[in-house]
Amino acid sequence: MNSDHVIDINDVTVLIDVVLGKNVEYNATAADCNTASGDGSININDVTALINFVLKGAWN
Repeated sequence: MNSDHVIDINDVTVLIDVVLGKNVEYNATAADCNTASGDGSININDVTALINFVLKGAWN
């Protein structure tokens, strides 16, 4: 999300800011991380998917 090539809590913070409409720099392709929904939008489902990844270390 924040383009440092490390997926961690900092990315979760950036993604939450994006969902809340704050003006932050982010990688839009990386932000759409809930590919299961297939909707192409950035929303709370992406935040949930990213948090799960940070906690588990895997997308599944």
